[in-house]
Amino acid sequence: MRSIFPVAMIAVLASSPAGLAAEMNTSGAVTYVMVSSETAQLPGGRTATTFTQKGMIHDSDPASPLNLSAHDCTGTLVSGGEGAGASGAGYCVAVDKDGDAWWLWWTSDAATGGTWGAIMGTGKYEGITGSGTTTYDAGLPDRSVIAYAGTLTLK
Repeated sequence: MRSIFPVAMIAVLASSPAGLAAEMNTSGAVTYVMVSSETAQLPGGRTATTFTQKGMIHDSDPASPLNLSAHDCTGTLVSGGEGAGASGAGYCVAVDKDGDAWWLWWTSDAATGGTWGAIMGTGKYEGITGSGTTTYDAGLPDRSVIAYAGTLTLK
């Protein structure tokens, strides 16, 4: 069984004039390295894997303030057994070069792909809203690449 650790992805955010909300379409990929993981056996041959990953955002727009931001994620995936896909959920925090951060939730399902949504932020990301989708691009047991797309609004 191929090991997958899909995680929700990040977005392009540009500075918006004070008091104006700017909606932005975003896409790119995040490359992750596995920091830790622990697997437990569940009834019916299923397993639950709890993990932490550290990543780097590679936004499609090199001028995006989130391009090359740190992206740390934690979550749990449940696998249905040999050859079956995994589904799960978790959260991530992205920190840009200025030290501003924003958090997101993520879900993942081998059959339907993944989703993500903004929770909150600090600094330029305060009041952030938005959501999107993810797809699993590539992976090894200790690293992976997740593609993302979506829309964010910075207030």
